[in-house]
Amino acid sequence: VIVMKNLSPRHWKKIRNKVIKSVGKTCPKCGDTTLKNLTVHHVIPISKDSSKKYSKNNLLPLCNKCHVKLHKEETKKNILTERRLMILQYDHTEDRIYLYNTI
Repeated sequence: VIVMKNLSPRHWKKIRNKVIKSVGKTCPKCGDTTLKNLTVHHVIPISKDSSKKYSKNNLLPLCNKCHVKLHKEETKKNILTERRLMILQYDHTEDRIYLYNTI
């Protein structure tokens, strides 16, 4: 369960319900129609851009299972991106190769 600390509970519930109704109360990823299983995913995380926390264009209705799976995929993607940002750099003065993190 993900707790949204920086969202107004009343406003969030209203927006969440509208987003879920917009897809006919069905998870667009797997087709689950169990209403109590539906949640809303922030495509661009609030931590990256809080101005989009209530934007309907940034909200994706998903069932709990798909939501958790999506977060796991995003975490894996972020780890791979961070690894790609790490580069090997050769220091001619010491004749050594150093690993630098470019983040």
